[in-house]
Amino acid sequence: MPLDVEAEEIHEFFKKCGKISKDVVTGDPKIKLYVDKETGEQKGDARICYENCESVPLAIDILDQQEIRPGFKIQVQEATFQQKGDSYKPREVKRLDKIDKI
Repeated sequence: MPLDVEAEEIHEFFKKCGKISKDVVTGDPKIKLYVDKETGEQKGDARICYENCESVPLAIDILDQQEIRPGFKIQVQEATFQQKGDSYKPREVKRLDKIDKI
């Protein structure tokens, strides 16, 4: 992806294949732009979370090798997650109280 791409542009491109999930805390679309920890610059990778799992193969079929901008073809594939390091650290889940949910 272009290194200056924003979540809104990605949302517009990927919503063609289904409804993108929303973050329960912020209400924003669940789109993650990966950033290099050392430089703070985007890596050119992103993760998009669809509400329906059927949207994933559809996005791969329709959007893979398409241009998100003129001259910028992107590769779309299903995300794979792997453990980093030797020890397992369970993800900390933030519990929302009734006031936070409102």
